[in-house]
Amino acid sequence: MIGTVVALRNILQGVTSMEIKHYAKPIDSVSGISFDTLMLEIAMGTISTIFAIIGFKVDLIILGLPCAVVAFICWGGIFQAVYYFIKSRSSVKAK
Repeated sequence: MIGTVVALRNILQGVTSMEIKHYAKPIDSVSGISFDTLMLEIAMGTISTIFAIIGFKVDLIILGLPCAVVAFICWGGIFQAVYYFIKSRSSVKAK
């Protein structure tokens, strides 16, 4: 048992004295969005918009309001992705 503890201590001392040179690469968070994600957001935005319109037409606020919030977030994400895509393309052409 004592030999195991000593061996474990030696291993841990070796690990802590090891120098690791790993640097995470920075990512461009607004560089773009994949086509699949964009199609998924369009589908979710469309369905949520339809449910929100129907919910408000039949006076079901409990259905219309959450669907309207989800639709607003989805369409905002779509417009943001398209804006940054156009912006990144125009900056590449300018260079």
